[in-house]
Amino acid sequence: MGKKIISVHVPKTAGTSFRHILFSAYGKDSVLEDYAEDPVNPCSIASMDPGAYLRSPILNLEGYDVVHGHFHPNKYSFIDNSAYITFLREPIDNVFSIFNFWKGLGKGHHALHDYFIDNKLSFFEFVELPSIRYLYTKCYFGSFDLDKFAFIGDYSHYKNEISRLSIILEKKLGGDVYLNKTSINIGDREKQDIVGDIDKRNRLASVLREDIQFYEHYRGR
Repeated sequence: MGKKIISVHVPKTAGTSFRHILFSAYGKDSVLEDYAEDPVNPCSIASMDPGAYLRSPILNLEGYDVVHGHFHPNKYSFIDNSAYITFLREPIDNVFSIFNFWKGLGKGHHALHDYFIDNKLSFFEFVELPSIRYLYTKCYFGSFDLDKFAFIGDYSHYKNEISRLSIILEKKLGGDVYLNKTSINIGDREKQDIVGDIDKRNRLASVLREDIQFYEHYRGR
């Protein structure tokens, strides 16, 4: 295929596993890891000044075949002959995973996480944070044309999706495939309480309505 691969790692979608698959397929030295500008971070360029990507565009990935990490796709929108790829996870399942992952992290990662820790936000308070509530629709993919993506994988069929991506990229993608099971290892009782209560479940689905619709529309493309 010969294209530069722009791999957007949405939080808790097996991006760590996929990074090692990319290392195996392309060589570690050919994969640029970009985790400096997570759109969830309110102090990131994507949050504070998204127009900066247009004023000072990145024009090439010299020395690299792939860039993979937490970034808004606009950051690399001027790279010629590129293929955008990403994985999406069902939003309700994903917010449980992110919530429990954040609870296990120490402070100092970014301002929003520090706010979450300092204020001991409940699950629903966490979900209603704009960067979480609109993780797909506004935070990670807002203003970007998703039809430009060559592949939008569905996390729930991860192994099969890796095989599909191999065909699209004309590249054998192998190695160990594992999924981070944070959401069922930590806080499982809290998750069961919410999912098992129809009113709480409906409330959660209402809060995440836009991202759920986004996921249903784009997954597996």
